[in-house]
Amino acid sequence: MKDIEFDAQFGNAVKRVKCAFDKSVSGYQILIGNFYQGVISYRNGEWTAHLNSRSILIGDDVFILGEIIEKEN
Repeated sequence: MKDIEFDAQFGNAVKRVKCAFDKSVSGYQILIGNFYQGVISYRNGEWTAHLNSRSILIGDDVFILGEIIEKEN
């Protein structure tokens, strides 16, 4: 599994998104603009997230990030 980085639009701002594989949690740590959002992982046939309370991600974002990760790996 490899780390993935790309730029994405959030409202009027473009921010750097980093999906860093972490084998200790069998998932990807998500950082947006160097701010930790949480971890997403593939379990039971779907992408699930454990996000911090200040995360800017929503359910659809988790699905999209999962698709990007699958495509890149």
